Amino acid sequence: MKKSELIILIKECIKEGKKDYKIYHDSYSSTIDTVVEYPGLFGYTIKDDDVWNKISIGPKKPNNGQTNKISLPLYKNDKEQRKMLHIQIYGMNNRYELNMYIQ
Repeated sequence: MKKSELIILIKECIKEGKKDYKIYHDSYSSTIDTVVEYPGLFGYTIKDDDVWNKISIGPKKPNNGQTNKISLPLYKNDKEQRKMLHIQIYGMNNRYELNMYIQ
């Protein structure tokens, strides 16, 4: 493999690893705001009732070293899709790490 081909391959791998959302948040509400906005980048929506029931009144905020795992159904034109938004929120002292993906 030529050096130029290797550089192109590395750049493609780095591009794939980039996230379309902010990963580290200083508040739990900022984390949830990012969760609500993320599906819109792909043409999906999530229902406010799902956010309220599964996140807001669901499990408490994760403490230091704990992770909350949540899955929310996705909608397109008010029709439920076969895809879900999978969320992990990790507590880090006074910060939160957000990881999520659509599957």
